[in-house]
Amino acid sequence: MEPIVTIDKTGKVYMPTSLRDYFSIHEGDKFKIVEQKGNIVFIRHAPTCQACNDDTDVKKVNKTFLCGECRDSVIKTLVEEHEQKSGETRTKK
Repeated sequence: MEPIVTIDKTGKVYMPTSLRDYFSIHEGDKFKIVEQKGNIVFIRHAPTCQACNDDTDVKKVNKTFLCGECRDSVIKTLVEEHEQKSGETRTKK
């Protein structure tokens, strides 16, 4: 596969659909551009956790990237808050 990419007058790079599909590239994906031996190389930007900066098991949650440990921490906190509020509601009745 050696598709040709095009750069428009504003500097935007157009990648053919076949190339985007092959590499699972989607609108909004970010790439780092580096030079290697006189060539331009696109390296997919791997997101890091926005809470702790870890790059392990990072997933997008709504509009935020979180690692597994921080996702677990958020879930634990939410469950505890829910249980606390549920207990307060029961005692008020």
